[in-house]
Amino acid sequence: MLPSLIAACLPVVLLGHLAGFDHIMLQLQHRRTCDTYADAGSAPVWDSVDGGTNRACRGADSTDRGSAGSEYAVFTSAMSLDACKARCLDTSGCKGIEYSAGRCEVWRRPGGITTSAGVRGYTCLRLVRERPAFTPADGGADRVCRGADAHDRGIKGVDYVIFPKTVTLAGCKGHCAATTSCNGIEFKPGHCEVWIRAGGIGSTAKAAGFTCLRYSGGAVPITGKGVFEPVDGGMDRACCAISPCWVPRQGGKEGEDFTLEGSAGSLNECQARCEELGAACKGIEFSPGGCEIWTRAAGIATSAPVKSSVCLRYRPASDPRACGAFRAPQEGTDLAGALLAAVHGETQEACCLACTTASGCEGFAYVADAGMCYLKANVTATFAKAGVTTQVRHMPASDLPTCEGFGELQADRDVAGDELDQAQAISAEYCCAACRRASGCQGFTYLAENQICYLKANITGTYANPGRVSRMKPILTTQPPTVQPGSCEGYGTLMRNTDVGGLQLGQVQVRTVDECCGACEEATHCEGFAYLEELHTCFLKASITGTYPKEGPMVRLKWRPQPEPEVEPQPMPAQFRPWPEPEHKPTPYPTPYSGGQHPQPEPEPTPYYGGQFPRPEPEPTPPQYGYHPRPEPQPTPYYYGQ
Repeated sequence: MLPSLIAACLPVVLLGHLAGFDHIMLQLQHRRTCDTYADAGSAPVWDSVDGGTNRACRGADSTDRGSAGSEYAVFTSAMSLDACKARCLDTSGCKGIEYSAGRCEVWRRPGGITTSAGVRGYTCLRLVRERPAFTPADGGADRVCRGADAHDRGIKGVDYVIFPKTVTLAGCKGHCAATTSCNGIEFKPGHCEVWIRAGGIGSTAKAAGFTCLRYSGGAVPITGKGVFEPVDGGMDRACCAISPCWVPRQGGKEGEDFTLEGSAGSLNECQARCEELGAACKGIEFSPGGCEIWTRAAGIATSAPVKSSVCLRYRPASDPRACGAFRAPQEGTDLAGALLAAVHGETQEACCLACTTASGCEGFAYVADAGMCYLKANVTATFAKAGVTTQVRHMPASDLPTCEGFGELQADRDVAGDELDQAQAISAEYCCAACRRASGCQGFTYLAENQICYLKANITGTYANPGRVSRMKPILTTQPPTVQPGSCEGYGTLMRNTDVGGLQLGQVQVRTVDECCGACEEATHCEGFAYLEELHTCFLKASITGTYPKEGPMVRLKWRPQPEPEVEPQPMPAQFRPWPEPEHKPTPYPTPYSGGQHPQPEPEPTPYYGGQFPRPEPEPTPPQYGYHPRPEPQPTPYYYGQ
């Protein structure tokens, strides 16, 4: 066995026939094998891939048959299954075997055996030289894996990777074993999540049909200065800045997120370049094409499948002196501020290092259960949150927010005015910066108990309120007018402890209330003002709607001219000749009869003769042919007696 162990630790001699990059990849596996497992006394474990029986081994997917010579070696000299296993154990970097009737394939693919294909008569076994048992998380059955708590689902590509179409629990376990940073699995037939979250699986949630198991694998120390974590298995992976990722370097930009180190000709040299940067280095990508040093503030998010590349995330070793530039840690608190980046960190010292190297970082929130550092800029406040520890950097006075342009701090006073907004702040000085950023802000009240700034506009005064401090901007923008005697003529009586409603035109600092009259005269549309003696400030108003009682202010309004009452027009007297009297015409309707009825008109009598209607006289016949008719002879009048 001793010759085999020596051979396993001398890959340069045994693997000299391999291509240069294959040798580099196996160097990484050699370090893991010799450094991590050399003292392992436990027997090797053989995992049945997808059940093992009638299965042929595959690489990245069921169609990836691997490359003979570089990813697996074939032995056919009348081997048994046990002899095939022994051949694997004697081969440095062996990931598993495929066996069929005397034919033995020893797989040493850097990414390992991740899946299989159905082929009758074949057996596929994955080798795990040393693997602690999987343990059920919260019972395991009918549970899904979670991060810091039952609501933390994790981030795909950052906290876990999915292997679809995994139909058996053993197959999902195999994916975990092949992923060096695996710390657990979530499985349901057809669904396999391999958890690589730095803080491991911290909690679970109920879900029928799922199984959650913890696994004690994880980051592998490669150097004495820090830890390099394989991203999504590391081998045959290219680093990405976003998730999900389909192409190498997706979301990353050369010169900003990573730099190329042409002088690093090996994986070890690439790692050394990263370590020289300390916490500024977030990881590396190494391939035959060169070495990429990733310095992106948010680190490496995930990876994409690329042959012959390796992606590793870097975590520097803790330095107890790293937090010397920070204030004392506050447990059970979180930071309010702009999130710069979320980076992996096993200790608070790692978070201090990360914040020190991140441009603009003022503090961090550390979640120990998740192993995460949340780096913050523009820190304004802390607030209670269980399971979180915060630290804020000691900033020189030149970096602290200033209150230049504000009046003196007034203790136990509150500001009366319209509330614009609220902002969290760790001190009143941060409220000044918040007020400057808020359009229209004229001052603030700060409540230290809650670490809240109440930003105010249209300020009308201050009043006593214990536990609060207030600050206001000075209002003076122009030289106040010179007051002459009687300059308040045209104004009403001064009303004390009164405020005025209306549109605020502006504010002017003055020495006395009488000077407000001159300021109002100079302001277009000004109809009056409210004066605060403690601030020596006039608040000029237009479109005044009325006054109302209020302690402190004094009010004066301009007289408003009253409109003349309208007079009804009178008839104009005649100047030259009198208007003619109206002509009295009889009413066209008959006057009502005293008997209550209108008199009927008398009908015209029809001429009546002897009980018959008179016949009309015949018209004479007109003459014809020029002759006139002869007149009828008239009888001779008869006289009596003649």
